[in-house]
Amino acid sequence: GFVYVIYMGSYLFHIHNLHPEVKHWGSLVLFSVIFICKFSDATAYFGGKKFGKRKLSPKISPNKTQEGLLFAYLGALVPWPFLAQLEGFGFWSALGFCLLLATTAFIGDLFESMFKRELKVKDTANDIPAFGGTLDMIDSILLSMPAAYWYIQVFELHP
Repeated sequence: GFVYVIYMGSYLFHIHNLHPEVKHWGSLVLFSVIFICKFSDATAYFGGKKFGKRKLSPKISPNKTQEGLLFAYLGALVPWPFLAQLEGFGFWSALGFCLLLATTAFIGDLFESMFKRELKVKDTANDIPAFGGTLDMIDSILLSMPAAYWYIQVFELHP
């Protein structure tokens, strides 16, 4: 777990340092990654609570629903028009970026649930009351950081 957190978390610095010749570009992309992931998480949670009927992966995370996943994707699209205006991004690349991050955020959350089940740790919510444990706060972001970085590299997005 420690290696996973450190390695995946190191992409925070890789993204922040993208194209340093353009002031704040990497910071804006980094902020976008965090915002998309957390907004996707929040809409998945509230949409799943309100409309969730069909379980997604009962053995790994019994509270996650297919409807929650749909809301995760809808939530990830909220910043899409703003991201599309960021220099280096466009309509389609921003759409792909948002959808990729919704996917990796959800997978990261499932991975953390699997990790907790493997260690027989039912709840880590005592670390940060009302928000879940520390790992619960960053699980979706951890997997999304390298995905975002490599998306930018592969599609050669730059200002």
